[in-house]
Amino acid sequence: MFSGLESPEYKKALAEYTTSMNEIDALLETADKSIQEADNKFDFAEWLSTFLEADNKCAALESTLSGYAYIIYSTDTTNTAYLNNISHIEELSLRSQQQSIKFSTLLASQQKQLPEFYKRFSKYADYTYLINEIIKEKMHQMSPAEENLATDLQRTGGDAWSRLHEQIISNLHDETGKTFNELRNDAYASDAKLRKNSWQKEVSLLKQNEIAFSASLNNLKGETVTLNKRRHWDEAVDRALFSSRMSKETLNALIGAIEDSLPLWREYLQTKAQLLQKAHATASKTAGTPQHKGLAFYDLFAPLCKTQTLLQRKTVRSKRKNLLLLTQKNGLLQKQKTIFSKSTIHSCKDMANFAEYAICTQLDRCQSTCWKSWWRHMTKILQSVIRAEFLSNFTGAFNDIVH
Repeated sequence: MFSGLESPEYKKALAEYTTSMNEIDALLETADKSIQEADNKFDFAEWLSTFLEADNKCAALESTLSGYAYIIYSTDTTNTAYLNNISHIEELSLRSQQQSIKFSTLLASQQKQLPEFYKRFSKYADYTYLINEIIKEKMHQMSPAEENLATDLQRTGGDAWSRLHEQIISNLHDETGKTFNELRNDAYASDAKLRKNSWQKEVSLLKQNEIAFSASLNNLKGETVTLNKRRHWDEAVDRALFSSRMSKETLNALIGAIEDSLPLWREYLQTKAQLLQKAHATASKTAGTPQHKGLAFYDLFAPLCKTQTLLQRKTVRSKRKNLLLLTQKNGLLQKQKTIFSKSTIHSCKDMANFAEYAICTQLDRCQSTCWKSWWRHMTKILQSVIRAEFLSNFTGAFNDIVH
């Protein structure tokens, strides 16, 4: 993607993003002026085709820049340069959001001309649902001035509270330096005592910051409730359903299916508790007994078969040599005690096809920036990997991939 914030490629992408928004502003101004003056020569279908092409280009740039800004920030949430960069990208995107508001207003006023547009530009027939969705959302917008203000305030409102929550979580650690997310991953460990101890530490760390967490969540949700009311959504779930493109009937069906499956899940968890108790694979003295049939919370993700863990360890040992050869070849022999599984190396090769640099480039960057404990910075804020940034709590297990 980009080698750094100061790279020519990154600066070029920023410049292209600004240029794209300038082009969209010009298109919106032309359409607005022509419609107000009732210009008979104004070809709405032709204009819309041109606008969608420009908007797609701008959206792609925005997605790339915001994704990159967030992914580097997520590896070190206290880095001032990364924080300033993500704030800069958000500030630039304000203009893009304001353009979206103008476009939805204009589109709603000209929706009668859409059949002609689809007839002349058949390639946009697949856009019908999305375009209709924009028109429907217009019904739940405040005035342009209010929407622009809400968008601007969101940066120092809900977005800021959300980032505070992320920063606190990503910097939590126990007395040994083990991060909160590493403690969370211990829920899958085969060591029963480790699972319980890590869970107790999790609870303790969260308790220490409960006021900050409560403030973050309350203010974040408070903003959402206020805006939903001003935008004429009857209930919060209505807005969520619209965003998810789901009907209330579908949601009710899903909830009904969950409720119907609960007895089976309870039976499964109680059986798991009994098996763990019989195998002495739980740190709980009561869970899985006739007096307390339920499963201890810290055993929820406990493995039932130790052979999986042994197999993973065997795989790691057998592939360490490959990693050593890989790092020696690139002159980046690691001094830290770092373990990469077979799946990590495989992902590295796949990533190399996507980006010009892969794991060795990242290890070099970590060393060159003097991260003595660089793996502590690899927090798990990310929900998907879109760049060759490997997080330290990735073990190669299936549960590390699916969140």
